[in-house]
Amino acid sequence: MEKRFFSEFEAFSREEIEALQLERLEKQVAYLDQNSSYYQGIFRKEIIKSEDFKSLDDLKRIPFIDKYMVGESQERHPPFGEFLSVQEREIVKYFRTSGTTFHPRNFGYTFSDWWDVTVEVMARMKYSTGVRPEDRVFIAFPYSTFISLWTSHYACEKIGCMVIPGGGTSTKERLNLMKSMKVTVLCATPTYAYHLANVARDEGLDLRDIPLKLLHTGGEPLASVPGSRSRLEEIWHAKAFDQYGASEGYAPAGGECSEQNGLHFTEDVLIPEILNEKGEQVAPGERGELVFTNIISKAMPLLRFKTGDMVIYDDEPCACGRKSIRITVIGRTDDMIVIKGTNVFPAMLEEMVKRCPELSSEFMILLDEIEGVYELILQVEPNGPVKFSPAEEEAVKEKLIGMVRENLRIRPVVQVMEPESLPRFEVKSKRVIDKRKMDT
Repeated sequence: MEKRFFSEFEAFSREEIEALQLERLEKQVAYLDQNSSYYQGIFRKEIIKSEDFKSLDDLKRIPFIDKYMVGESQERHPPFGEFLSVQEREIVKYFRTSGTTFHPRNFGYTFSDWWDVTVEVMARMKYSTGVRPEDRVFIAFPYSTFISLWTSHYACEKIGCMVIPGGGTSTKERLNLMKSMKVTVLCATPTYAYHLANVARDEGLDLRDIPLKLLHTGGEPLASVPGSRSRLEEIWHAKAFDQYGASEGYAPAGGECSEQNGLHFTEDVLIPEILNEKGEQVAPGERGELVFTNIISKAMPLLRFKTGDMVIYDDEPCACGRKSIRITVIGRTDDMIVIKGTNVFPAMLEEMVKRCPELSSEFMILLDEIEGVYELILQVEPNGPVKFSPAEEEAVKEKLIGMVRENLRIRPVVQVMEPESLPRFEVKSKRVIDKRKMDT
């Protein structure tokens, strides 16, 4: 069992990695040319054939794709768009994005895509941090159609762990279950890990009564921030590890090893490019947008997908022995906010504020820490010079909170400010203040 999760690939040299990538890329292009209506059109237009790929540099011949293009295709050809490369009857797993533009994107997996690729890669990542068959793993996740921690659940099962699902229970119940089941590994967003700790404090529960040794986070780039990581580790008396992925990748894209020195990229499944604004590959240590190409999945593989994530990378061998590049995610190319594992655009919140006639059109978004948890704070004001009565203020708060929860699945902190006190802008507005970045 244990040898299975340190795969042959993880001992490859750079030359062997790139040779494998080129071999799989050529096969993937040939596969898509036969099975994907979207790529059939692209390849005819660009005059691309699988035999034309003689080096990884030939990737440049393929046009970029992004989430908007995927979404538009699925609107025209629901539910999977023109990217589905298998018969629908072959789909055994379904997930959708959290709907960052009110248009969630759908993704289907064949059995092999899910079990032999996605789950297998996550199992490798878990194993490299120290997860073993004797561990008891708690998944603090509502088990929705958003992929999030589903991969962690199945990966830990594949390793042989006892997996304890945390869906449908309160935070207090989760803590009691973790204690009674002697959980050794917790999988959660960083924010929720903080929240669990705060509730434990309020309930008088000593976290040392939970024999936790590993904390796996995802959905937010907080555990990769040294200050945040050290705080999580101090609170939980456990080592904290980051993982990273995008739904369009069909596999976890990166995960830390025991060295906690960057996210090892899944180069046997995804070919990474880290590109500047001109579309040129940047050097190690320089900032660029992550673009990846899936070279092994079959249901809906995407070539040269622009993630919108800004990263830096290191191509030096890791002390763990792996030669794959390691990335650090440092931000977004757009104004998207990631809070509690959910992607949010300011325009979404603006639309909800403007659906409340009792509020002015001005608003501000603050991302700040409240009692150890990073919250989205939505500041609004009355539509006019008169303050709300206490009852009116409470009513508008509950109205906005309900709208945001219904559309975005997060609960904001709503602050009603004094009338006409929020900033006014004559030119381009700046409505987001991210105090998390200021703190780091």
